[in-house]
Amino acid sequence: AVKQIRDSMNDQERHQLLTYLDIIRESHCPYIVQYHGFYVTEGDVWIFMESMRESLDMTAALLKSLSLRFPEDVLGTVAMATVNGLHYLKKELQVVHRDVKPSNILLGHDGSIKVCDFGVSKTMVQTMMNTNVGCERYLPPERLDPTTSRTPYDITSDVWAYGITLVELAELAYPYPGAPFKRTMAIISKPPPTVARTMFEVMYTDSFLDICATCLQKDPRKRPKYDMPPQDLPGANTLMDHPFIKSHSAEDITLQWARMHAWRTKLDAAAKQSKSSPVLSMAAAQNDDQATISASGIGGGGGDETGAP
Repeated sequence: AVKQIRDSMNDQERHQLLTYLDIIRESHCPYIVQYHGFYVTEGDVWIFMESMRESLDMTAALLKSLSLRFPEDVLGTVAMATVNGLHYLKKELQVVHRDVKPSNILLGHDGSIKVCDFGVSKTMVQTMMNTNVGCERYLPPERLDPTTSRTPYDITSDVWAYGITLVELAELAYPYPGAPFKRTMAIISKPPPTVARTMFEVMYTDSFLDICATCLQKDPRKRPKYDMPPQDLPGANTLMDHPFIKSHSAEDITLQWARMHAWRTKLDAAAKQSKSSPVLSMAAAQNDDQATISASGIGGGGGDETGAP
């Protein structure tokens, strides 16, 4: 797969990007999309990366069109792989992703789940940056509230976005609908979103509901970091040690990828069956607009990261 980035960077920013790409090319984490190299032309940077099947917002759109829901074991693999990928970036490469969302989590042809699109990731040097980088829809309350938005950017902002992502995948809908101003005010002033325990005959456990609530604490001091407990709750679990993550980290990754691949294959079969059934086709057609919108958002913009046709 190839991603094209329009080169509007200054010399320092370009040097930082190319240095970062050199670093990430040498990394070997099974939970992040592998980068194979880059090529610079006048006005463009071309980045060559691992080919993946689709982004999870596309998978969610397909499920919604079929009146289905992500099974919890699938979300468990997604949650485990994503947090491990984000933790690797932070711990090994000193990189904060800053744009965690369903379209930046990819499903591989082999069933693997990997984090992608570091176009807005920032290499952390001596201090954290104060800027709000990333999609406004996934920024936490403290980044949007004018009274707190100038506080240093912290990894707990990515933890909030991770929680919103899990809720969105479980509910098959972004939890803060509406116009941008209304959405921003809801994020700042309303209680955090929750997940319905049962929908489309799929039931979620207390453990999954708890990890969503844990990540979506409105006070960032009560959110865990990947390998550190919340600032105001020193005896609590780190995110990596949350029971939901640990339960899905015990199984061999090869088996998890194989199960994901088998599940996605069955989903293709269900989609084909729905097209051959007039009743199911009518239900699926009601969601065509949403599917089209989601399908256009692979990798968060700026090129097709999946390499899918």
